Amino acid sequence: MTLTRNDLPDWWPRRLASIERFAAWAEGGAPPDAPLELFLEISNLCDLKCAMCPTFSGLSPSRLYSIKEQERGLLDLDALRPNLESILQQVINVHCFGYGEPTLHGRFVELLRDLGAYRVLIDFFTNGMHLDQALCEALVEQRVFSLTVSASGVEAAEYEQIYLGGRFETLLAGLRRLDACKRAHGSRYPRVEVNSIAFEHHVRRLPEFVDLMADHGVEVIHLKTLQTFETTRELRGHRSILRPWIEEPILHESEQRARARGLILSTDQYRQTQVGDERAWQAARGDVAATLPLSALAEAARTLKPSRPPPGHAADDRVDARHLSPEDLEQVFTPITPEGPAPFYCFEPFKTLYVRRSGHTKPCCFADDSGPSLGNLMEAEASAIWQGRPFQRLREGILTQRYPRSLCAHCLKDGYGPRRHDIPDRLAHYRDWLESAWGYRLPLSIPTTTLTNEEIVQRRREDSRADESRRRLLDEVRRLTPFGVPQTLLEGHLDGVIEGALHGWVRAPGMPGLRLSVSLSLDGRPWRDIRADRFREDLAAAGKGDGRYAFRVELADVPSPATIEVRLTDTDRLLGRLQYGDTEPLRAPEHSEARTEIRAPELEPAPFLLDYDPGIHEREILRYFASRAAGRPRPAPPHRDRQPDTVLVIAFSNRSGSNLLAEALAASGLVNRAREAFNFDRIIDTCEQTGLNDLAGYLDHLNPAPEEPPALAVKLSWDQLFFLRRVGVIPYYWPRVEFAWILRDDLMAQALSYLVAERTGGWSGAYPEHALTRALAELTPEDLVRKLEEITWAHRQFAGYFALYGIEPVIVDYDELAADPEGEAHRVLDRLGMIPNGRPWRFDRSAITSRRQRTPAMEATLRRLKNAIRGG
Repeated sequence: MTLTRNDLPDWWPRRLASIERFAAWAEGGAPPDAPLELFLEISNLCDLKCAMCPTFSGLSPSRLYSIKEQERGLLDLDALRPNLESILQQVINVHCFGYGEPTLHGRFVELLRDLGAYRVLIDFFTNGMHLDQALCEALVEQRVFSLTVSASGVEAAEYEQIYLGGRFETLLAGLRRLDACKRAHGSRYPRVEVNSIAFEHHVRRLPEFVDLMADHGVEVIHLKTLQTFETTRELRGHRSILRPWIEEPILHESEQRARARGLILSTDQYRQTQVGDERAWQAARGDVAATLPLSALAEAARTLKPSRPPPGHAADDRVDARHLSPEDLEQVFTPITPEGPAPFYCFEPFKTLYVRRSGHTKPCCFADDSGPSLGNLMEAEASAIWQGRPFQRLREGILTQRYPRSLCAHCLKDGYGPRRHDIPDRLAHYRDWLESAWGYRLPLSIPTTTLTNEEIVQRRREDSRADESRRRLLDEVRRLTPFGVPQTLLEGHLDGVIEGALHGWVRAPGMPGLRLSVSLSLDGRPWRDIRADRFREDLAAAGKGDGRYAFRVELADVPSPATIEVRLTDTDRLLGRLQYGDTEPLRAPEHSEARTEIRAPELEPAPFLLDYDPGIHEREILRYFASRAAGRPRPAPPHRDRQPDTVLVIAFSNRSGSNLLAEALAASGLVNRAREAFNFDRIIDTCEQTGLNDLAGYLDHLNPAPEEPPALAVKLSWDQLFFLRRVGVIPYYWPRVEFAWILRDDLMAQALSYLVAERTGGWSGAYPEHALTRALAELTPEDLVRKLEEITWAHRQFAGYFALYGIEPVIVDYDELAADPEGEAHRVLDRLGMIPNGRPWRFDRSAITSRRQRTPAMEATLRRLKNAIRGG
């Protein structure tokens, strides 16, 4: 069966939103507001008396007391479902087990079917004694994600001395039966895992156990440390503690066999017991005087006479913390600090809700079973419990290293709880299961970064300290958006797609410790938020603080093609836009902020695609508009109905002949006379005269009036061009920009003309004779070389811009233009497709007023300077 959009339940968006929140949290975002996983204690009964079990152990003289501490029975899902509904719509995992055997539930298969309707990963632990044909068929048909069988030992004599009441052959037969059902249905699911305990005798034969389990369809083996209690002291000497000089070779061989058989062997927890010498090994074992031989355990259990509790012994008489006053809650949550040199942050209460069959809740399966309830589902809705004061108080205690003793003391002492979260793995399992079992492709990306619990906490603390700074920054950005946000306030770049991942960066230069977030959208629809705090060596090397301002988003799950937009979170400030998934490169200028997807595996994102520091025009323009915006509403976007269809840009360096080109193009009547519209003094003067307050208004002011030629033409130096690209004028307000690039062959002559214009003030018309004579006499070869470098730098910047955005400008040679202004104007406009079809060519020669200004004195000075340079 394949899920279509119409097959999805109405609440499905809540599930997707929950996944997004957990993905963001795994990368340092805010904690989620619903659990990722739900434990349902389907049964708190068991038909075995496993020796190591803290509740049902046949070796425990107090087992009847333990059994009586709760009202035993089976979960009534129908009674709990009304208050579970909202959580079931959001969780990813439902664990159908607790401290008991779930397959004893008479309606277990029906329960799996009911929960399966919520499209969740269902798994459970079992002793494996009830894997008959009907149950195996149901597990496959109901698309159960996984089951974990408790098993240790490679033969009946080892297994049955530990799993008291169990039958080794029954276990193996059930595994074979389930494997056959999966093969018959061609199903990957359920995954079959084994929870195996590190008894000394078991570890010695671990390689054989790996082979045995592989033969029976097992895919994962978890080797767990044996936990012993005062009530099961007979087992202490059987606890294997890792001695590298003895057990490490065994583990190595076992792992080799597992790889050869396609099986995963997880030994992480067992490896935490490693010691360095025999003395440490003896100390870790503790008092083993009461240890019984393996062969004697079953007989000891059979002859044990457990103590019987008196009539009326408490059953489920527990404190409900939701009913307590704040003062009483503090009394119940007496704090305890975890031992060890480094802080330990347990994330189970941030992602897990455990529901007992009675309806009482606790934060995880590790929490002390005698501790207080955090709320009862018979009385309150699950979301209210999850967000209620007891749960919040527990989480606050974890973050401040003040755990509640009544819930966490036992786990902290023995180190049960996981030191790292596994959110990316869980989300990846869910994605794969949905696609394989339901034919549904999750439209979200899964995080690939796995931060440690401590790293996530530290990032949250950084965020708390930076909240006020971030608020002020975002307020300022919102005020200045859509145009006019200075680079000194905010800088960044959408670098593009490299090897299937979107790269970019963003930072506030004035607040180097602040980590910002960006919001991504697909085809105009919100997609996900991501924190820009990844380290990039290139950012650090370029002097961008500590380099932790980058973001990376996997695009494997993004439908193709798609338009991706990236904005600074909680603002309209657009960092970039690109078209993802097209096989052909997008041609500028139709491409928005597009870059062609880069596929070469050796390439890395480059944050500084063009070497650029804000020039005087950008600084003065933004400073002016920032002052004009003070105390006024945020600028409005330019009027869309006045957005120019085409803008013709004359890309020029000073004294390149751009004025002559502007006049020649305007003489056609097809464009206006291009001017340097983005000199800061021109913008400021215009705005002062017309009362304009922002760049958006100035852009509207530039548009030709209806009676003027249809196309807007402007002259742009390279730094003005970069400025307009950075603040978004190009390509969001000017979506179609055509370029004519005016160049001179004789760059030294251009440099001389530039120097003369600077020193005489004669930027148009004839040079003042006395000023020209003095300026030429004062010029040195060093002056000419410096100006030549300035011009060639401008050329390199233009060339870099055109190459980056795939632009092919029409190049105009100054000498050819001077010789034939009309012919060059016709060629430029024709190449750019700006001569309307059917319109006869007209050219007003009287519009050409610019003339060459090369005097004999200037020619002589140029020869003098050239000779001096050659001689040097």
